[in-house]
Amino acid sequence: MQGRIKPKSAISEWLCNAEHICLVLLLLGFVFKIIYAAQVGYNYSPHDLGELSGNGHLGYIQYLYLNKSLPDTCAGQFYHPPLFHIIGAAVLAVHHVTDDYTVAFEGLQLINMLFAVIGVIYGYRILRKIGNNDRFLVIATAFLSFCPAFYIIGAELNNDCLSTMFLIMALYYTLCWREKRDIFTILKIALCVGLGMLTKTNAALIAFAVGLIFLYTLIEDRKEWKRYILQFIPFGVVCIPLGLGWNVYRLLKFRLPLTYVLRLDNSFQYIGDVSAAARLGLPTAEQLTSCSIDWNKPADFSNIWGQTFLTMNFDEGILSLEGKLANILGVSLLWISIILSILLLFALIRVLFSSKTEVSLKILFPINFLIIIVNYVKFAFDYPHICTMNFRYIVILQVLLMGSAVICRKKQLVGKCFNVGIGVCTALQSLLATYLYLFCAV
Repeated sequence: MQGRIKPKSAISEWLCNAEHICLVLLLLGFVFKIIYAAQVGYNYSPHDLGELSGNGHLGYIQYLYLNKSLPDTCAGQFYHPPLFHIIGAAVLAVHHVTDDYTVAFEGLQLINMLFAVIGVIYGYRILRKIGNNDRFLVIATAFLSFCPAFYIIGAELNNDCLSTMFLIMALYYTLCWREKRDIFTILKIALCVGLGMLTKTNAALIAFAVGLIFLYTLIEDRKEWKRYILQFIPFGVVCIPLGLGWNVYRLLKFRLPLTYVLRLDNSFQYIGDVSAAARLGLPTAEQLTSCSIDWNKPADFSNIWGQTFLTMNFDEGILSLEGKLANILGVSLLWISIILSILLLFALIRVLFSSKTEVSLKILFPINFLIIIVNYVKFAFDYPHICTMNFRYIVILQVLLMGSAVICRKKQLVGKCFNVGIGVCTALQSLLATYLYLFCAV
């Protein structure tokens, strides 16, 4: 007598769908990030938070809350565009009832982590739009959900996370516009770019790739040029005032250049006397075997790529990796992330030079990557300090790199072994990062 085939349960059928697994991974990533933000204090970040009533980011938020007006100075971090700090002031207005700001700033930290989650969700939407809903989409989603960078920027009370969120959203809506080519979508791009620049000026970098997409579309479909010009005009009307309004205001009121960045004078972090070859060559042994920066040895941490990988995983030493096992796991995470990054860089190069790749995808992924990384390196030489070489400035590269791998998968530009390598490295990175950021938080 033939045995009956046991029907699959509803849960197992649901989990057989790659998109459903991705939703589970996104949910887990959300939960883990909130847990991490709840564990660390609002002022754990080393990045220019300063003290209350000072001129750091916390003082900026406090000033807006108390004075209900734009600052009358550009000292310290007050030169930054005000959107993130306005949001922070609004949170203080809701939560702050005594002179103890702790509850209000802890609430703002959770909101900032929500910005990181939104960035991951839009990153997933980008991957889904350019790829296939198969197992590789699961790998790519796990990469974004559990990579350390979004834990780091989400828990820091500065404007990096909100700016990154707007950049990723702008990239997504630019992909949408290439399909629809309608005015409503282009206005979404304008809002994202403009609000990104109103959060942090370097968000303007995304405008280069967006502009190239507009130009390419105009040339490609030149018979419809009037239609596109009628879309580009309202794009500029929305984006330019939002994006440049603060910088123009700052220029007129304080005589600060449009591209002004605060310089560190007489800083112990100065590395301008280190050769360009050392800074652009291979990372030092210290950078490849450490989970934090030794501030007493700035020359040992002057290599741009070494610092980028180090801060991509640990920022400037925000995990408590005490004990031999924790340190081994931390260094393992560092090395796995380096191997994975090299694989993803290869995918990005394949996308750039393959004739199978649409020009628009080449612009939005590899060319956009090049624009951002060249500016990052230039910034590191213009302002030669250890803190300048930090992955928090370029977190969107995670989306561009994994997006390139997804394109390679869809266009069959790489072999099965390559995809398996990315999958294995992503799984290891996700497991290690999850453990370290849940159980080794400062």
